[in-house]
Amino acid sequence: MPFVPHGMIMNFKSTPMKIALAAAAALGLSMTAVPTVTAQARAFAPQVTVVPATNLAPTAIVRVHMTGFKPGKSVVVQQCAEVSAGVYACDNDPETETLNDKGDGSSAVRVHREFEAHLDNGDPVGTVNCNTTELGCFVSVPNSEGRTTAPIDFQ
Repeated sequence: MPFVPHGMIMNFKSTPMKIALAAAAALGLSMTAVPTVTAQARAFAPQVTVVPATNLAPTAIVRVHMTGFKPGKSVVVQQCAEVSAGVYACDNDPETETLNDKGDGSSAVRVHREFEAHLDNGDPVGTVNCNTTELGCFVSVPNSEGRTTAPIDFQ
């Protein structure tokens, strides 16, 4: 049984904490060896929002807000389209943004109804028209978890 100093009777209301403490006691571990829920590794859940995102002029400047990314990293922000299932083509003029210590950031990005698109390897695809491409256009922020996107549409 783990040692609890006199006067340190603790009332744990969290079910995950109760389970962790019971497991620690069964293994003979001290309570200091049990990670708390807040001490566990932070799960990153990147999100991107674009303002404005709908009914955009043929060329527009939008504000891209990024949250939940790895803190302090630099990310690329660019306009893209899914030109066929799983095949992404992007504007070859991306913005780079350094995220803050919370993994958040914001960037102004110029988007176009029509743009010259390139595959991730740099090969040109040609002109993409966001109003006619079947799978639409979006702002993309590639990251270690994949590609985080927010849709955009034009007049």
